[in-house]
Amino acid sequence: MNNEANVPIQNIDELRNHLGWFIGLGLGLLILGTLAVIVPLVATFAVELLIGILFVIGGIMMIAHGIAWRKSDAFITDIIMGIIYGGVGLLLLAYPLQGVLTLGLLLTAFFFASGIVKIVHAFRMRPASNWGWVLFSGILSLLLGIMMFAVLPLTSLWAPGLIVGIDLIFTGWSVLMISWAVRNHITRGEQFCIWGECYAL
Repeated sequence: MNNEANVPIQNIDELRNHLGWFIGLGLGLLILGTLAVIVPLVATFAVELLIGILFVIGGIMMIAHGIAWRKSDAFITDIIMGIIYGGVGLLLLAYPLQGVLTLGLLLTAFFFASGIVKIVHAFRMRPASNWGWVLFSGILSLLLGIMMFAVLPLTSLWAPGLIVGIDLIFTGWSVLMISWAVRNHITRGEQFCIWGECYAL
């Protein structure tokens, strides 16, 4: 990870203290991704149910915010949006099979967006060591999005869980590779740059 011109040197202590969290994140994503690949049908319904729960929670929070600020002009908007969010969440929880079909389309959009963000982030990391893993993960996300779009709706039950699992595995692996590179530079006492910032002991 070579030094970048005109970039201030940051103290490495904070990065060193959080390195364990990055490694734990990478391992956690690898484990979750492996489980999703092994049981893709379970993973598909788990993701669908999680989204349903989050929509319900989001709806409750919007309604609560509207009630708390009922004198605001946004009161009606908050209440209506809260009902919409909560209603969609309840429908996803009550009718998971239909929700899975919708989930396939949402995941397709997610993988396209995720892939683009990862690719942009990878080029921002250059010339950091292992930036190619992030680029590879981004390209893979784009390909997974294309695969999702191609197989819908015929394989909506198992494809989302399988593809989410593959994406989690490669994302976790890229996080681990970057964390390992950072650890090696810290061990050798080298100055290095990553994520647009340079560090030195």
